[in-house]
Amino acid sequence: MSSRTTPFSRSPRVTDVSGVVEDGERDRLAPRELQVARLAAGGHNNLEIARALGLARETIQQALRRVYSKLQVSGRAQMAATLAVRGLLQQ
Repeated sequence: MSSRTTPFSRSPRVTDVSGVVEDGERDRLAPRELQVARLAAGGHNNLEIARALGLARETIQQALRRVYSKLQVSGRAQMAATLAVRGLLQQ
């Protein structure tokens, strides 16, 4: 192995990100996630949301999985209730 370093080897490895992201930031929904969540909470299915936003259905599925994870819910009804409680259903 050579003693030369590459641009990648100079960067320290980040294993602890605590303090890098402020409290609450990890759970904040991205604008697109919130848009998808609002449409889903409004009763639209994934295909309808995908067509309305010009995205693939799989993209909507992934966005909803991230939303569920961030909100710590397991489905659309829980997601809608959580968004309502947090005042996030209004645009």
